[in-house]
Amino acid sequence: MRRDSLLCPHCRIGRLDLRRANAIYTHGNTLICAPNTPAWQCDVCQRREFDATALRRIGLLVQRDVPPFNQYRPSQVAALLISRPT
Repeated sequence: MRRDSLLCPHCRIGRLDLRRANAIYTHGNTLICAPNTPAWQCDVCQRREFDATALRRIGLLVQRDVPPFNQYRPSQVAALLISRPT
């Protein structure tokens, strides 16, 4: 990698360093946090850009056509008990 490529594209003064940060996304109504995600961070303006490979891996884990794994769905028996008038 050339030394010029480590120049911050935002402020054009600072240098980018590889660090770890929390990537936070929303999937529908669910907030998803991916801790310790590799990110390039500027030492002057603190702008952060996440590594493209890491974002692709997170995207594979959180697919758009699959509901979030932690979304609560009551069983059919519980749904019948809740909807039954008393």
